[in-house]
Amino acid sequence: MIDLQPVLDAYQIIPTKVEKVTDRVFKIHTNYRIYALKHTSLSDQQLGHWQAVHHFLDQRKVLGFLPVFFTVAGDPFVTNQQSIFYLMPWVESFPHERPTDEWTSFFHALGKLHASTLQLIELDQQKQNQAEYQAYFHSEMKRNSDELLQYIRLFEAKRFMSPVELQACMYYRDMEWVLEETEKWQQVYLDALEKSDKTSIVLCHGNLDPTHYIMTNNQTYFLNWEHAQMASPVHDLISFLLFNFQYHDCQINKLKEGLRIYFQYIPFGDLEKSQLALQLLSMEKYMHCLKAHNTPNKQTVIYESIRFEKEYRKLLFSIQLSEDLFSTIQQVEMD
Repeated sequence: MIDLQPVLDAYQIIPTKVEKVTDRVFKIHTNYRIYALKHTSLSDQQLGHWQAVHHFLDQRKVLGFLPVFFTVAGDPFVTNQQSIFYLMPWVESFPHERPTDEWTSFFHALGKLHASTLQLIELDQQKQNQAEYQAYFHSEMKRNSDELLQYIRLFEAKRFMSPVELQACMYYRDMEWVLEETEKWQQVYLDALEKSDKTSIVLCHGNLDPTHYIMTNNQTYFLNWEHAQMASPVHDLISFLLFNFQYHDCQINKLKEGLRIYFQYIPFGDLEKSQLALQLLSMEKYMHCLKAHNTPNKQTVIYESIRFEKEYRKLLFSIQLSEDLFSTIQQVEMD
């Protein structure tokens, strides 16, 4: 077990209570305030990038950013027993203090975060590779279609199917629907790329699951910036949407409404909408589940079935969202 006392000594903190919240987060109580101590998994090489991100966010006074505390020696982190720790304010979110519409609050906060770091970049390189993109789209579509059909024929030839095999056969028509939607969006992307000169990049959080943001009535705070990077805003939207899409009770209409709020801060053209749709409709993980099923592994039947079901839900909700997006694109006529 890691001894936290040398870490707290570096900040001259005298704890009255140390509470382990997760494997990597500790709640440090003192007589004056409460702190969050994070045991990070960052390597020495990644620390420089993490420090640069925190400095950038602090300098830009980005809303929703919680700064780190510096040690007495002026360092933003502490190394102890080959482990790295950093200290932040502890923000408590009580049920009665949370906003009445959390989806709306989240998308407002994400929109403000991205808008405060928005930059436009040229698309010269992407436009030069347009022919390669078209060839890749064609080969990827054919590969997914052929492999999917091979799996279905293999499963249907069996006298008794496993749960995953039965699920795959039941969902085959929906996967054909995914392929049709994907092909449609590929054409939108290629047409939009030809007409576009620039695209947006923002500082993306990089890991937007519910454990990495806290909501109060007045503010949404984004935590754990260890995966932050300058990238397309699509990057953050994908991680957030797919996390929610894996659950059967996903509030898809709330997410659609939230996206419309987000687009008020970061307007998406046809190019960005097609990038979002294509990444949502990616069958890579779905196909990986089928491949893993056909190779020896130690997964239980129940775990394998649940995992496959989640990937199916992601694609099913993605189709619904992509259809909503398609109704808003500017190029109505498709070749």
